[in-house]
Amino acid sequence: MASFETEQDDGSHRMRVADRYKSNAKLRKLIRPFAIIQITYICVRTVWNMLPVALLGDDLQVADALIFLLGALLFPLYQYAFGFGRSQYEKLWAIKAYAILSILLIGECFIRFWLYHVMFGPNATDPDVAMAYPPIPKAVMYYLGYGNSTSYLFRAMDLFEKSMDVAGIGACVVGLFVVKEYVSSQVEAKKQAASKSKKRE
Repeated sequence: MASFETEQDDGSHRMRVADRYKSNAKLRKLIRPFAIIQITYICVRTVWNMLPVALLGDDLQVADALIFLLGALLFPLYQYAFGFGRSQYEKLWAIKAYAILSILLIGECFIRFWLYHVMFGPNATDPDVAMAYPPIPKAVMYYLGYGNSTSYLFRAMDLFEKSMDVAGIGACVVGLFVVKEYVSSQVEAKKQAASKSKKRE
């Protein structure tokens, strides 16, 4: 009887392991495109924020430079953490570090977006700040010789800027959720494996 129960336990354990393996394989496939989207967003965002620097000689904001550096660091960390595409070489501690740094990156991007477009943008009480909003499209318009024009080009740049941030930050948040699910599943798998080995002892 005890032997039969042990066989049943082993069978159900193997089924759970197989289900988790399939689920984790799907999550791993999802994580890669989100990691690519994240680094792409950071690069496009940096190039966009470099326009006033290149056109008018303005200084690049320190926060924007740090966002780029952190984003550039995260992609190789992602590759290392996930074993360069081989699950047998992945490192859970590095995946956790990748997730934590991603939270910091997304948080900083969101704060910059909030301050730029909400707090000190169109709602600014200082007329000079309000006149300069949005600074990057206006910098491009001044460089092209259109002054303070609100032409279709200006509106298109403004829409692109907002859409880029909303889509980029949203995709990064979804990707972070997928990583969190993967880490939780891996931690649970290790706990179950440890518990199973103790029972056998």
